[in-house]
Amino acid sequence: MTSDGKLIKKGQLDRYSLKQQGEAQSKQIPDDRFEKEYKGDILKPPYSLETLAQLPEMSTWHYRACNAKAMDVVGHGYYLEPVEKLENPSEQQKQDWQDFTERCEAQGTTLDEILFRFAYDYETLGNGIIELIRMPGEGTEGHWHSISHMPAHTVRRHTDKKVLMHTTDDTVEGSQIYIQKRGNNKSYFKRAGAEFDIHCKTGDVYPLGHLSYAERGNEVLHTENYTNKSDYYGLPDIMPALPAILGDREAQMYNVDFFENHGVPDYAVTVTGADLDSDTEDIIHDYFQNKVKETRRSTLVLTATKEQAGMGNSDPIEIKFHKLSTEIKDGSFKLYRQDNRDEILSANGVPPYRASLALVGSLGGDLAKDMDEIYKENIVDYRQTVIEKRFNTYLLKPLGITDWKLRFVEFDTASAEKEDEKRKDFFDRGSLTPNELREYQGKEPIDEPGMNSFYIQGQPIAGPLADKLQQAQKSQEATANSLASLRQDLREVVRKDAQ
Repeated sequence: MTSDGKLIKKGQLDRYSLKQQGEAQSKQIPDDRFEKEYKGDILKPPYSLETLAQLPEMSTWHYRACNAKAMDVVGHGYYLEPVEKLENPSEQQKQDWQDFTERCEAQGTTLDEILFRFAYDYETLGNGIIELIRMPGEGTEGHWHSISHMPAHTVRRHTDKKVLMHTTDDTVEGSQIYIQKRGNNKSYFKRAGAEFDIHCKTGDVYPLGHLSYAERGNEVLHTENYTNKSDYYGLPDIMPALPAILGDREAQMYNVDFFENHGVPDYAVTVTGADLDSDTEDIIHDYFQNKVKETRRSTLVLTATKEQAGMGNSDPIEIKFHKLSTEIKDGSFKLYRQDNRDEILSANGVPPYRASLALVGSLGGDLAKDMDEIYKENIVDYRQTVIEKRFNTYLLKPLGITDWKLRFVEFDTASAEKEDEKRKDFFDRGSLTPNELREYQGKEPIDEPGMNSFYIQGQPIAGPLADKLQQAQKSQEATANSLASLRQDLREVVRKDAQ
């Protein structure tokens, strides 16, 4: 209830709420599929993962920033590096890794795609989860067959309390158990390296090696972005800037509604020469207090009548619409959205250009380089180190790969700048055509005259310039031939004089 006694529907409050609100059925935020499970042994995350998964759809800058971070961390490639002080690392182990990557690709998704999706979940949800699939068959079950990406918003963790094993009096830590839910289907998993078996359908715990391959749940590798709000889940970097995303979304929708209403601005309506009854006044009051808030831009139709007094003429009824200025409001929205954009990128720790935003003249060269270095050291390098160590411990070692370690290609801003300068120099010297330069940038060639020609300092090596160069070359050749003939004549004169 508002201060003026008006009621607000619960759906309005639930619209952008990140906390779970019971059985709320919001079109913008999906229900938590685990809502009923939280009454049992499943831990509730500090914020709705389903809602966090939708935030990139609400903000262009958040979407681009999360994509950029995921790409810079794992998207530039990976390689195996020999363990320190090892002179002759095993080539067979390297081949085992190659076989493993081929098995992953045989599942329908390349290892590069799996890593990117894992990193993208980490940035958008604060949690990245990989499913580890063991090799079936006797004598091979200790090795990994392949890995698969698990959408983190479909997975929850078990509580800390002890879980009794079936067929024994031993217990295990419940926090090592994970549950995934898709629709009405559930599947249970255990933390990588946990010393017990879990039934994939029932979640019952058994001694290690007790269940068959078909019954046994797979293992998961869970990496979370630390937050002191939870010991079991992480949170994304965007959390401090949530009001900026929601406010920017509201500003967008306000403008959309404005144009859907054919650009009709706000009006003040005055009625002269008639008395409005109390019911009409209530309708007007309710319209501006509630209806406008729900639909932002809508139209109110007013009618007014009065009785004629005798035979004389009475003053006419006047209903006037006074247009209100919208310039200040639109300008404020523009600045407001720019502030929101800057806050979103700052919360993600991403320089503007990495989110495909060019702020011309806003940063000096040295400051831009400093921002790149901060982004690389504090965001990219740290995440690469964490993921590398997790994968080397829980993935490569069980594969029997001990002579090599997984490394991701570093995000190097300096080398990228040098490469761009080199290509520009080649273009200015006439060694690259515009279309060849576009190919380096990952763009399609343009089938237009001049795009496949060479240029020197911006001047085409064709047409008039080429003719001038050819004439100059012919003139130089003619001069050279004349000088050669003159030298020959001089030598002949000297020879005769000597005789």
